[in-house]
Amino acid sequence: MKNFALRLCIVIVSIQVITFLALSTGDAAPSELTVSEILANPAAHDQKTVTVKGRAMIVRKKMSAKKEPWNLISFFDMKDDKKVINVFGPGHAAIGNGDIVRVTGIFKAKSKRGRYTFNNEIQSSSDKIVLIQKAKH
Repeated sequence: MKNFALRLCIVIVSIQVITFLALSTGDAAPSELTVSEILANPAAHDQKTVTVKGRAMIVRKKMSAKKEPWNLISFFDMKDDKKVINVFGPGHAAIGNGDIVRVTGIFKAKSKRGRYTFNNEIQSSSDKIVLIQKAKH
């Protein structure tokens, strides 16, 4: 009887541990990073989904040759204007120069498009670029 009770306890604890691990490593939203944190170790974030809060200092809303809208945003660290990541992707985000925004996308330490190579870029889409605070002009 003691042997059975011990085995039952082990099984129950094992199920709880497996459930906890499954829930904690599932599709949880990535924790919010700063531009400085990503640039301090780009290789650690390369090809991973990141969520970053920063200032969209230069917002370019363009159209492709196929008449498809796309964004190119110079995204600055909130505390250090020398730390910059570019955000690139389809759509036109409802943001402007100087706005504080949250961006979720795939960080790429190096990204090639045609014959061009870009460093430190987040590939995102306009629905993943969220306005937090409008710029005060």
